[in-house]
Amino acid sequence: MLYQAEAYIVNWIGRLPDITITELAEHLKKTPSACSQIVRKLVDKGLVIQERNPQNKRIYNLRLTEEGQMAYRDHVAFNEYCQRITFDM
Repeated sequence: MLYQAEAYIVNWIGRLPDITITELAEHLKKTPSACSQIVRKLVDKGLVIQERNPQNKRIYNLRLTEEGQMAYRDHVAFNEYCQRITFDM
């Protein structure tokens, strides 16, 4: 089960692989600390991996695991389905 805030983060990581917590926070208009807490939960759920940036060891890049990719694809498909229903009305 994904909460809405988690789904938004999965969506951003799926769209922008290797995004950092700081960049994620800027896109979502949240603090890096708030994003970091949600990312930690997604890592624990096995949806996201954090890898140290080879050029700057203080930065972690975020990527989706295979399970995270599935969640991302399902999220995109669900959004498209909802949009079709809305436009058909």
